[in-house]
Amino acid sequence: MFCHRRQPQGFTLIELVIVIAVVGLLLTIALPAYQNYQLRARRADGMQAALHLQQTQVRYRGFHPAYADSLAALGQSDHSPQGYYSLSSGLLPDGFYVEARPAAGSPQAQDSQCSTLRLEQRAADTRLTPAECWSR
Repeated sequence: MFCHRRQPQGFTLIELVIVIAVVGLLLTIALPAYQNYQLRARRADGMQAALHLQQTQVRYRGFHPAYADSLAALGQSDHSPQGYYSLSSGLLPDGFYVEARPAAGSPQAQDSQCSTLRLEQRAADTRLTPAECWSR
């Protein structure tokens, strides 16, 4: 009689440890990049809200002698559409400004690079600060 040796089934402990180490290394590299991508993607919520308020102010000015001095006068909410940003608006000597700041408790509060998105409209000139945050 011949005795057939069974082929071992499954993975060895060393193989499992190597796979776990490789997965851990990939997560270490990929997770911060993904989180940064999410911050930049949510930043679009604040930019969209600020640009919408700019258009609303310009329309308001078309029917009134001056720009609105508050969001309430514009009939606008003080939060961005997705709720990641708190909005404010005010008057400048020759125009107005709109600011979008990360809402307290929102995941966007971790965005330290672009903590305040500011749009200033003076006559026909629009200034977006910080510029690097608006261009990404």
